[in-house]
Amino acid sequence: MKKILGLFLFCVLTASAHAQQMNAGSQVLVSGRADIKVVNDQAVISFYAEEVDKDKTLAATRVNQKMKTSIEYIKQKYKGIELSTHNYHSSQTYEEVASKNANGMPIVKQQANGWRVGQYLDLKTRDLKNLPAMVAYLQKTLALNNVRFEVSDELSKRVEAERILAGYKNLNERIAMIAQAMGRQASDFIIDSVDFEGGAIDRSPDRTYGRFFTSTVSNVRSDKIVEPDFEPGTSVISIRVDAKLRVK
Repeated sequence: MKKILGLFLFCVLTASAHAQQMNAGSQVLVSGRADIKVVNDQAVISFYAEEVDKDKTLAATRVNQKMKTSIEYIKQKYKGIELSTHNYHSSQTYEEVASKNANGMPIVKQQANGWRVGQYLDLKTRDLKNLPAMVAYLQKTLALNNVRFEVSDELSKRVEAERILAGYKNLNERIAMIAQAMGRQASDFIIDSVDFEGGAIDRSPDRTYGRFFTSTVSNVRSDKIVEPDFEPGTSVISIRVDAKLRVK
């Protein structure tokens, strides 16, 4: 332990001596960082419709009808919801048919027996209060693919000032620590330039990310879907501030 402490003191004294020998005009690069935790205020929900039929036209018609009915319901019932459809697809389905080859040996062949048609519908909304009822209703017609929660652009703009101030504060704290480690004062450094977007804005969900689950209720009718429970969780909005310092 004494050897480790001695080595540490030696390194500190060496760094301090070197720092004091730095010529005026020498440059030092410093980065600060801040993480702002924000409650998610927006949900992105993905549904899909899929039908299988021997007749491709019939399968496509049923998918189209499901999508049309669902979109019309959302537009009439709710306001401010962004809708987008994507990944409209159709492909043949196959079944295995047993047969024999020219030598009489049993083989299995893939034989087309129908068509699979599907389409996805994505919704983006900040109306989290009515989200459970909307999701439960749409599940009567569409299949739920996934739900995720995030920070909206509007909320991100509102916390922009807090994000910048926190990043700049951390930068100054690091400058003070570096100056102390180098045996100098923070006032010995002049800031030549500051980049508030040294790193891309990160809105990564933290460990309390949004999730949902459906309650289990006994003696519920088969045609009634219980509303899911949602917990939007939080996200972390980060910033990195890079500064170029010059020794006086």
